[in-house]
Amino acid sequence: MKASSRACTRWASYTSTLALLLAGCGLGSEPDHCWNGDNDSPMARKGSVVTISGQLFFEDGVPATGRVALVAEASALDFFAGLLTVGLYCLEVDESGKSKCAETTHLATLDGEGRFSFKIPEAETRRSFYDQPFALYAKGRKSADGSSASVRVGFTARHEDNPLPPITLLEEGPSLRQDAGGLQLEARWPEELACMREVHRLVQFHSNAGDFVWEQAPGPVDPRLLEDFDGTMRSVSARDNEGWGGISNLVLQSKPSPFVSNRLMPVSRGATCEIDGAAAEPCPFTDASTLVYSIESSAVIDLGAARALSLLVLRAASQLSIEYSEDGTNWRRLDYEDNAAIVTVSVSATARYLRLSPDEDSSSALLGELSAW
Repeated sequence: MKASSRACTRWASYTSTLALLLAGCGLGSEPDHCWNGDNDSPMARKGSVVTISGQLFFEDGVPATGRVALVAEASALDFFAGLLTVGLYCLEVDESGKSKCAETTHLATLDGEGRFSFKIPEAETRRSFYDQPFALYAKGRKSADGSSASVRVGFTARHEDNPLPPITLLEEGPSLRQDAGGLQLEARWPEELACMREVHRLVQFHSNAGDFVWEQAPGPVDPRLLEDFDGTMRSVSARDNEGWGGISNLVLQSKPSPFVSNRLMPVSRGATCEIDGAAAEPCPFTDASTLVYSIESSAVIDLGAARALSLLVLRAASQLSIEYSEDGTNWRRLDYEDNAAIVTVSVSATARYLRLSPDEDSSSALLGELSAW
C-alpha cells in the first residue's frame, strides 16, 4: 500500500478547472474591452521595453488596493496550481520588499484608481518557439479571518503596449439554505463579459481539515455529499477566449463562506478493509480522509453486513474498477466513469463487500475515499 503526499492529493479538487481552461478571454463588459489578440500597438521590437497595464476593482466598483503579481509561468499547467498556491504566494514579499517567488515575478502597487503598470524587457516575453505565458494574480479585501477573493488572468504580451481590460473581483461567497425542497446552494456570479466563453460556474467545498469534499453548480444539494464535514465553500468562475494571442483565460474566486453539514455518515464510514491481501487498520478508504492511496492488486471493503446501497461517492479515484458482492464469492462489476475529481455512482444493489482493483488497462489504481450510502 503506497501513500501519496497530501499536496499531491490537493490537485484532484481542481481537475475540472485544469481540463477546461487550457484554451485561448476578453475581459470587460463593453465591446471595446474585448481583446483576443487585436491590438493597435506595434509588435514589440527586439530589445525594446514592453508595457503591461490594467485596472482592478473590488466587487462594489471601488478601485482595488494592494498589489498585483506578474508571473512568467513555465507552462500551462502552472496556472492550474497557481490560483490557490504558487501564484497567490507570489504576492507575498520578503524583508527587502521583493516577491517570495522566483526572479521571474514582478510586483506592482495599485494606485488610487486601482491601476497598475509593468515595464519588462522584450526578451522576457518570448521563448525559443512560442510566446512566454504570463499570469496576473491579485487578491481582494481581507476578511477578519485573513481570507480574500482572488483573480488570475492568463495572457501573452506580443506588443509594445499591452493594456488588459478592467477586471472586477468576485468577492461575495456562496450560501446554503434549507427550504421545503431541501438543501439549496446559492451564489453570485460576475456579469456576462463580451467575447468570453464561460467554462464553468462551480462552488467548491473543503473541510476544515483542508480535504476536498464536493463541487457543483448552484441549485439543489444532496446532503449526503457533504457527509458530516464542516468547512468552507468558494464560488469559482472560469472563462476563456478561443482567439489566438492576447488574453487566454480568467479565473475569479470568491471569499470563502462557512458551511455546516447535516451530520450524515455513510454506511461505509469506519468499515474494515484488506489492501493487496493485507489488513489495513484503519482502512484508508473509509476514514473520512482524502489522502490518496494506490491499489496494486485489489482492496476489499467489508461493510459488516449486507446493505441496500443507492449511492457510491468516490473521491480522487483513478483507473479504478469496482465490484460488489453479498457473500464475498459471487461478484458483479459496477460500471461508471471516473471523469471528475469526485464521482457519484447511482446503484441499486444489496452488498456487504466492495472489491476495488485497477481497471484492465492499468497496473495500479488510486483512491482517496469511498462513501457508500
